[in-house]
Amino acid sequence: GRVGWTAASDYLGRKNTMFLCSSALPACMLIPQITQLAVSGGSGVLPLYVFYGTTFAIITCYGGVLAIIPSYTADLFGTKETGVIYGRLMTAWSVTAILSPSLLTTLRSNSNRHAIESLVASTSPDAFEQAFKAPVSELPALVDAKTVTIARLLEIAPPGTLDPTPFLYDSTFYAISGILAVAAVSNAFITKVDPKYFMVEEGGEALKQAVAAAEPAVEEEALRKEEEEACEVKNIKR
Repeated sequence: GRVGWTAASDYLGRKNTMFLCSSALPACMLIPQITQLAVSGGSGVLPLYVFYGTTFAIITCYGGVLAIIPSYTADLFGTKETGVIYGRLMTAWSVTAILSPSLLTTLRSNSNRHAIESLVASTSPDAFEQAFKAPVSELPALVDAKTVTIARLLEIAPPGTLDPTPFLYDSTFYAISGILAVAAVSNAFITKVDPKYFMVEEGGEALKQAVAAAEPAVEEEALRKEEEEACEVKNIKR
């Protein structure tokens, strides 16, 4: 992703390439549906290969965005302060790297708890108490202690009960899709810095004016030297 998307951005432009990397948004939204097809088994192995391709695309987009940011920053704000601006962007990236796993872990934990509650609702209270030596009312404590798990509940669930494990990350992918949607909209509103905000180096304008004023004198001096050299050549010939 870092090599491919960076090379593509040289021809497509940074902003357009960022939009292409936003294709991870529909890919993330498709993962739960692809998982459903794979679990049902009605479409053979095709959903499995689609799952492989989709997750590969998502990973390449992640690497591509990380690789494009330095050049995108330089195009937008100029090269003088690129290092400082990029450093601040990576600081924000580090914050998300710390917070995002916590958010995704919370979403997965909530999905796991919801799946357990659904399985318990379909299971006989007597079978539950016999298997876990505790009534259903103590379910929260049993879940926190890892005594009650999806795998153990499936052992006492009615025949034909669907294993919810493959769907525990559905809410996670939907949350990622929402974040990517915000990123895509934000990218659409990004424009280059107005020239009126450009920084002019101290003494830069004065230097330009001095050079412009000196150009006629330099040209005149060059012409004078050429004339003197021409006269010397004539004298030598005589």
